Amino acid sequence: LNIVNELENVSLEEPDIVELVGVNIQSVTETGLYFECAPKAWDKLRHVLNIDELNENFSGLFIGVGHDNPHDGDVDIDKVRFTAGVTFIGRELGLNQVTLSAGLYARFRYFGKPANLGLAYHYIFGKWLQNSSCTINKKLLTFQVFSRFPDGIQDEHILINVPIIRL
Repeated sequence: LNIVNELENVSLEEPDIVELVGVNIQSVTETGLYFECAPKAWDKLRHVLNIDELNENFSGLFIGVGHDNPHDGDVDIDKVRFTAGVTFIGRELGLNQVTLSAGLYARFRYFGKPANLGLAYHYIFGKWLQNSSCTINKKLLTFQVFSRFPDGIQDEHILINVPIIRL
């Protein structure tokens, strides 16, 4: 029943097609099983932020990047990379710098728990992609945008940005 209730609380709108400019993020990357490396990366990022950057009034954005798809068979399931980052922050954090490239993206609006994002990705890279006049631009990263620091168990509005090429 808990699984059914979780699925009923997830919503994903059809995407807007947007042209994004490149943006630099300060970030932490962890490797391992997806459900382990993502929380580890967010936890490491949290530890370098101050209380003002973690509160609801922070004007920056938090970015999540899952670099690998273990379902493709190109990477072992325990070698998946996840980057947790922040942008539009007024200070240098001494972290890695990652550039999210400019390009054409399908922007999906997701509402639910970050822990359930996999459901959205299955839809996007399955049914939506099959019925779309687009293909994935594998030269660019797919990423999520959070308006507040993610809490894996609270429902949140999350933007999923998938790089595309129109056919």
